[in-house]
Amino acid sequence: MSGSHRKPLPGHLVPLMRAGLVATAAAVMVTGTPVLASAAPNARHTTAHAVSIDTTSAISTASPLHPRDFQVAFEIHQYGDQIGAGADNRALASSRSCDGWQHCSSAALSFQIITMGGSHPKLHAGNVSKASNNHCAACETFAGAYQFVLDTPRPVTLSPDALRRLGQIEADLRTAARDQPPQRLKAVADNLAEQVVVILGEASAAASADRAAPTPDVTLTRTIDGLPASS
Repeated sequence: MSGSHRKPLPGHLVPLMRAGLVATAAAVMVTGTPVLASAAPNARHTTAHAVSIDTTSAISTASPLHPRDFQVAFEIHQYGDQIGAGADNRALASSRSCDGWQHCSSAALSFQIITMGGSHPKLHAGNVSKASNNHCAACETFAGAYQFVLDTPRPVTLSPDALRRLGQIEADLRTAARDQPPQRLKAVADNLAEQVVVILGEASAAASADRAAPTPDVTLTRTIDGLPASS
């Protein structure tokens, strides 16, 4: 499942961006290493009028040798005013070849936060989650991909306080993934996602206080797979 925002990129940019996304995703799948943020959120600013391509991935695998596995990715991309961007967010979880008595479980959660603004930014966004049980009928597997987009008439820079609050949400998400069984993670992740929406909405409102134009909404795209059942 994917979400797109604003009008498509010019034809000569689309192949370039698609190639970049495929290459980045391939690198992640080959290495099997999720893109993890540090204790503080990964908030990166992009030079104006550039084209950016970013992939955020959480990949988790449970097996008889590693019955309980969880991975969390949490990234912030502050694109500013630029020609366009491609953002791919992925949560992939699998459980393999575990017997019923082993109680194998796998959880992957990926939060990708994007801010961009100006008169011409164009964003191609993909948001995918996939949970699979392979020869693992009694296993619990959950994948949740959450993508947040704040698109404003003028670029918004998140304040230190907003980044601090987002850092706390990241810490809470990691704690939940570590301590909670997969069937409870959806409720926790949904609640934390709503807190992210509030923070981004406040940043947007503060930036638009001096304008007559209405405050733009924050777009949240969520895809869920596995346990609990998709909704």
